[in-house]
Amino acid sequence: MGVITVLVAAAFVFLCNTVHSVGSTEMFQTSGDGRFKPDLKSVILVQNGTTAYFEWDYTVDNRVRDFNSLSPIWSFYNSTNHEFIIGHENRANAWAWEVTRDTCPPRLLYPKERVHKTSVATLVITDVTTADNGIYECTLSLSSPKKSRMELIVSVTPQISLNVELKILENDNLTAICLAIGPPAPNVTWIRSGNTKELAFGINGSAVLKIYNIKRNQGGIYECLAINNPTEQPVKNQTNVIVQYCEEFNEIRSTKFVKAHIHEKNVELKSVADGVPVPTHVWYLPNKKMVHSENSTESTYTIKEVNEEHIGNWTINITNWICSSYYVHRLEVIKVPPSHEEEKCFTSRALAGIIIGAILAVLIIVAVIAFVIYKIKFEKKPFTEVQKRGILIGLIVAVVIIIIIIIVVAIQLNKCG
Repeated sequence: MGVITVLVAAAFVFLCNTVHSVGSTEMFQTSGDGRFKPDLKSVILVQNGTTAYFEWDYTVDNRVRDFNSLSPIWSFYNSTNHEFIIGHENRANAWAWEVTRDTCPPRLLYPKERVHKTSVATLVITDVTTADNGIYECTLSLSSPKKSRMELIVSVTPQISLNVELKILENDNLTAICLAIGPPAPNVTWIRSGNTKELAFGINGSAVLKIYNIKRNQGGIYECLAINNPTEQPVKNQTNVIVQYCEEFNEIRSTKFVKAHIHEKNVELKSVADGVPVPTHVWYLPNKKMVHSENSTESTYTIKEVNEEHIGNWTINITNWICSSYYVHRLEVIKVPPSHEEEKCFTSRALAGIIIGAILAVLIIVAVIAFVIYKIKFEKKPFTEVQKRGILIGLIVAVVIIIIIIIVVAIQLNKCG
């Protein structure tokens, strides 16, 4: 609201100055039998297409005695100060309002009549245009005529000419020009979107925004406001200031060092860099072969399966149109060779353990079964507690050995892929 208030006040001062530059409104109010009431307006400011009211008012002691036969008389003065009588009130017609058609400006009569009188002496012009601009006068026809002048200013909603987007390099000086046309010529103000602080101000339809040594945090949306009528809201337009700067590699978020072994799958390498415009990341293998390119602030390259050409120092070229940089020794894939035993699906030691365990489990189970058969078939005696415990322990040991064999086989199979 602060900026709008300043704009309204500035517009009003400007318009008042315009009045004095065109020709000051004259108001003659002397003592006598007929006189205008005080505090009449000198400027009528209305929007194009609306209605203008020239609110004259007067007092007279004896109208029949004091007024001439035609009084009051309403007139228009053009830029050369030539008078055109618009209308009058006629004593012979009971002081009725009459348009003086032979001298009334045609624009007020055609294609439709746009002028009439209301109240005591208020002249009304409807559907005003800029052609109606000028000095209007009301004359009380007395022995010593009394005159009051008002200036009509018809404003047209300002039209702003402004670049939608401005690109500038960081640390350069920004100059943004906003042009606005009326009429009358608007007052123009620059602000930053979301902030009412005035950054630049101009009259006569232009304002220049200057930002020296601009920084990236000063980019964003800026608004140009134009106003040429304090009774109307300012017209605004926006421009997007894009501050461009070199790419900047982010070492913290980027991959610096990766350990991987041959044939390892889905190994990810990441490069992060800021910049305006958004930088392009180009990935090179240790043998300088280009393998990936991506336009983004964050680029990820996935090695589907590590092989010999991936081992060593990778190079990343990060570039935008402002600058280009190579980053080496940032990303490495190091060969971590597996042990000799890990290279085989089933090592000899593992196979020997599986075989021995299997034989041992089978022998235990066979021994237990043989003992049970012997006891039942030949001795025909019930099992003692010691014998029962022995059979149970034997079976448990056999089961444990079998479980261990299964686990070992599963581990080896997993290594085989």
